[in-house]
Amino acid sequence: MLDDLNIPRTRNNPDKVVNCYGRKFLEFCKNNKVFILNGRVGQDVIGRPTSRSNSVIDYIICTSHFLRCVSNFEILEFSKLFSDVHSPLKLSFNRVNPTFELLTTELSYQEENKIGKWKFEQVNDFKNNIDEDKIRNVIDELSVYSNQENVTKYEINTAVTNITDILIDSAKATFGTQTFNRNMLNCNKKHNKQWYNFDCKKAKKELRKAQRMYKHYGSNLFKERLRHCISGTQYLRMLETI
Repeated sequence: MLDDLNIPRTRNNPDKVVNCYGRKFLEFCKNNKVFILNGRVGQDVIGRPTSRSNSVIDYIICTSHFLRCVSNFEILEFSKLFSDVHSPLKLSFNRVNPTFELLTTELSYQEENKIGKWKFEQVNDFKNNIDEDKIRNVIDELSVYSNQENVTKYEINTAVTNITDILIDSAKATFGTQTFNRNMLNCNKKHNKQWYNFDCKKAKKELRKAQRMYKHYGSNLFKERLRHCISGTQYLRMLETI
């Protein structure tokens, strides 16, 4: 998706150090498959700071499909009229055309490709499927960087991305890929029973947890906990009345 829109995979960022909050934020983006616009889109492709402290503390994130609607993104000049610390962020969108509704309908059923699980008995196949030409190219790039006094964050990120792609390509060739269809409209599926309220859902969750703990540990402590959940569970009492 990023390649189709000519958007770089790596971002330009004036920050030289990533603190714990930054690492958590990056992990959040990876887990939820959203992208940071700062430092890679529109006029902010250079990666300007968003605060008076010359740091990026304000972000705009979106899904890869929503990027199609973005026409420009920029960090405006600091103004005391808006904030004493933060710079204004300006996000511009393309005019929505009639095909957008069709696009969103098609995206309701999203196909997701996943690599097969790692199998230790195929470790030699994994090694053999690694592209040696690409490995040599990466080594040559790293050799050039070792002779430089200053290596930019962009160059480091590019090298890491290239190495990651090599390993992923080998994993796909070795373990194969599977395609999963996920209905995005049913992500927040609701229970169709009127009696199944929040308290009942909570009681069911506690009962299932007690069952797992007793099955795993088998001690008297978790046995008593399970007995207590069964005797006082609103979920089971409701099931008996059905």
